[in-house]
Amino acid sequence: MARSDTRSKTSLLAIGTTDRLYFAMLRESLDLVERGVATPADIDAVVTTTIGRRLSVGGPIEIWEQIGWDLVQTIAGELYREISTSAKPSAYACEQLIDYALHDRQSDTASNTGAIEGGSSYKKIAVVGAGLMGHGIALEFAARGYQVALYDLRDPILEDAMSRVEVGLKALASAGQIGEADIQTAKRRITTDTVISRTLAGADLVIEAATENLELKLKIFDVLDRLTPPETPIVSNSSTFLPSAYGSATKRSGLIAGVHYYNPPHLLPGVELIRSDDTADSVIDSLDELYRSIGKNPAHIQKEVQG
Repeated sequence: MARSDTRSKTSLLAIGTTDRLYFAMLRESLDLVERGVATPADIDAVVTTTIGRRLSVGGPIEIWEQIGWDLVQTIAGELYREISTSAKPSAYACEQLIDYALHDRQSDTASNTGAIEGGSSYKKIAVVGAGLMGHGIALEFAARGYQVALYDLRDPILEDAMSRVEVGLKALASAGQIGEADIQTAKRRITTDTVISRTLAGADLVIEAATENLELKLKIFDVLDRLTPPETPIVSNSSTFLPSAYGSATKRSGLIAGVHYYNPPHLLPGVELIRSDDTADSVIDSLDELYRSIGKNPAHIQKEVQG
């Protein structure tokens, strides 16, 4: 009898925990809609193509442990004071959700899926930072036919990154996204260097994927701004900081954006395209085209918010 009671209580606790977690996410989703940060369609795209898939194989605490508690502290320090504490959804947000459900869901979902014909105007992509995210970003572009230059400070870091690249390419092959014969071909499309000027030479898009340290990132963006042609877009994979912060370190704020991946970046199809007030529409449009050309599902974040 005691065992049966325990099972019953556990079941009730699981239901209550699920609802609490779900409605915490729903409250934040409604707040983002209310503030004009993202549409209901883009929020759904983010959840279904990124965190939803990731949470199916590991809970939030397990995932954070894998990513690292130092990064968790950095993100939490920025986000906890920003997350919605609203006691009830606004009428405007509810209207937006109803309108989405009744009219836009099918067409908006279709517009957020699949690759497009014609490829992209970008040809060579420089990735600055070869760590957890950087190597995955590099290998995905290489697997889709792009030339990639990968930079980090020391050769051992780059050697380790290339070993991870091969593992990641094999994962894509096992998932049927590329052929076995494509693994080494894709790997050869990636060049590595510890000299940043050589990495950037000829690149028409630069993706910063360094550690979550704003002071470091601002220094990197200053260097990137000075070493790349003035028409080259520079984007950041930051989980924490705002595109306008990077733009302030450059003379090209209109060409600065956030491109936020989720780990593992080469396996999760979702990616967020984040604009500042200064980001040019043409930059977001070209990034959207680029990511659709490699099979990503880009979600558009219309206003800067922490996280």
